[in-house]
Amino acid sequence: MALPIFRRPDGDSIVLTHTIANPAKTTVATARWYQVGLSDGSAVRLLRMATANPDVTIHRYMPSLAVDAAGDVAVGYSASAATVAPQLRASSWSSGDSTGSAGGGERILYYAAGAQDTTTAWGDYSAMSLDPDGCTFWYTGSIYAATGRD
Repeated sequence: MALPIFRRPDGDSIVLTHTIANPAKTTVATARWYQVGLSDGSAVRLLRMATANPDVTIHRYMPSLAVDAAGDVAVGYSASAATVAPQLRASSWSSGDSTGSAGGGERILYYAAGAQDTTTAWGDYSAMSLDPDGCTFWYTGSIYAATGRD
């Protein structure tokens, strides 16, 4: 797996994301991201970290992220609950936001019309990408047009 490296004037860093148990309600999944600074190739330090945690009723999973030229972070993910068909959502954080901040909030990007009715893998595709303009984020993820099987 290739990790995105963000070049900063004071050194390079790696940004990564994964799904965790929500700190406020451990039976609900949510997305967390990290920015880890690299100094001389041997020492690392946590620069920033945040969790997509606007509420504890909806699972957030299959995250992917990108960092723009200003150091702003966008994380896209699937979101669902027993009463919510899978949706594509995204959260963002500005370069000046402190570790653990709520960031710029969450946005619903796409409401799916259906859900998966099997227990096979979901969300094999999730990608947050940066446009060549250096400041526009593009996100793609899995959705269902109608409830059904893969």
